[in-house]
Amino acid sequence: MMSFDYDGYTASPEKVLEAVQKDYWTQYVDLNRHQVFVARTYLWVAAAMIGALFVAFEGFRSPLLESGAFGLAAFALAAALAIVAFGICLYAIPARKGYRLVHTNGWGELSHEAYSILKDRSPNLHATFLALLIRRFDVATNHCLKTNSRRAKLLRATSWLLIVSFACALGSGVIYLVRTGL
Repeated sequence: MMSFDYDGYTASPEKVLEAVQKDYWTQYVDLNRHQVFVARTYLWVAAAMIGALFVAFEGFRSPLLESGAFGLAAFALAAALAIVAFGICLYAIPARKGYRLVHTNGWGELSHEAYSILKDRSPNLHATFLALLIRRFDVATNHCLKTNSRRAKLLRATSWLLIVSFACALGSGVIYLVRTGL
């Protein structure tokens, strides 16, 4: 019977486990933190834009109403888009469907699984447990990736809504200036 290099083999899954763990913690901590920071920034931008638009409307109500349907429509569209962007961003902050942990009932669960492999007298306990742990990290990382992807799409939509809202507000201002001859 041929002898196998199990020590060499188990060194490979250990390296794979290190890489999978880095991916998991990047999805679970780093990207989550960054997305929440971006969402809070977009919320502030949307709130400031909504406030500025309402102040502008109060200050220029009669000239804005006299500027015509296009100017008023552009202004109303700018306000509506800013409000929608605020709502979408607020919806995006919590992680929908959440993040998946490597364990479901605490970290002790993993030691129980290692013990169960030992109790079954499974050969190569270390390699078998590494494969199990890699699979668990993989499943959790993929779930976290999907959660982050969904949030990223909402944040991209928010950014585009804010850009279009700002463009509509500028367009409304240009229409006002053209109509008044300034």
